[in-house]
Amino acid sequence: MPAPRIALPDVGVVLRGWQPDDAPSLAAHANDRRVWRNLCDRFPHPYTAANAAA
Repeated sequence: MPAPRIALPDVGVVLRGWQPDDAPSLAAHANDRRVWRNLCDRFPHPYTAANAAA
């Protein structure tokens, strides 16, 4: 059974669960030092494809 999707039409967004093919995009966006600086107690930097897959 697929995970439910939640549509937020006022902002043009659909929320859904993570999927394995999201890993490359997650790794690209999460490997940003500005992200790490705000989450440094639990967030690795550099953020790799292996981190995204996990």
